[in-house]
Amino acid sequence: MESEDINLGYLLQQDIKRIASCEAAVFTLGHCNLITALCRYNKVPEEGEDDGVLEPVKGLDVKYYHSR
Repeated sequence: MESEDINLGYLLQQDIKRIASCEAAVFTLGHCNLITALCRYNKVPEEGEDDGVLEPVKGLDVKYYHSR
């Protein structure tokens, strides 16, 4: 099997767009965990480290995305 580059940013964007346009009333975005893990692995600086722990306020639903 040959290795080839993939455009991870494009794949994530397409998947998030698909989830956001889904008819389901509620969904989760696990992509944030993947993005965070990849950034930490590659030692990307985290801004606002002195801001404390950030917690999600509420889940995002389809209405949120349609209002944008």
